[in-house]
Amino acid sequence: MNFSFLWIILAMADYGAFHSLMASTMVKSAVEKQYPVIYMRYYRLGYNIVAVVTLIPIGLLVYLLPDRLLYTLPFPLIIVALLVQAVAALGALLTLQGTGINDFLGVNQILGVQSVPGKLKTDGLYRLVRHPVYTLGFIIMWLLPWMTINRLALIISTTIYMVIGAHLEEHRMLREFGEEYAQYKQRTPMFFPGKGNFSSMD
Repeated sequence: MNFSFLWIILAMADYGAFHSLMASTMVKSAVEKQYPVIYMRYYRLGYNIVAVVTLIPIGLLVYLLPDRLLYTLPFPLIIVALLVQAVAALGALLTLQGTGINDFLGVNQILGVQSVPGKLKTDGLYRLVRHPVYTLGFIIMWLLPWMTINRLALIISTTIYMVIGAHLEEHRMLREFGEEYAQYKQRTPMFFPGKGNFSSMD
């Protein structure tokens, strides 16, 4: 296996393990117990900042380690791919806004804005799939017009991380919404529209 490919896979595995630990109920409960004010106001934003900052070394690996071009999409496919990526990025942003992007980023917590009690969202793209932001993220990643060995390693490992993250999120949603989410899960596919496609991955 290519040396660079392996290093990037291992780096993303470490990244995923660390951030899954930070997002775990065990760690969050411990921080909340010891530092309740800090947890309520700063934990979410701090988590997001750490998530971004710790991606920088992995990005450096992708661009600094030895690499090899796998393919470049020809014209006009490259234009089509870029347009689809742009639409997917816009869709992901609008979906996040619809589910409370300020809460997601941790801005409301910093400002002391009271969050509205959670309501299960099943409209918009959530009618088609349970994790539309992840679906759109997959589209953006896998339609990259210029693919190299290192970028492929990053995309594969990020895809695995997102799938695992979606499963962890589903457990949290089941605890929060109970039977309502169980029924939604039963009738709505996980990532891709269409009956029987990732609809009951447990």
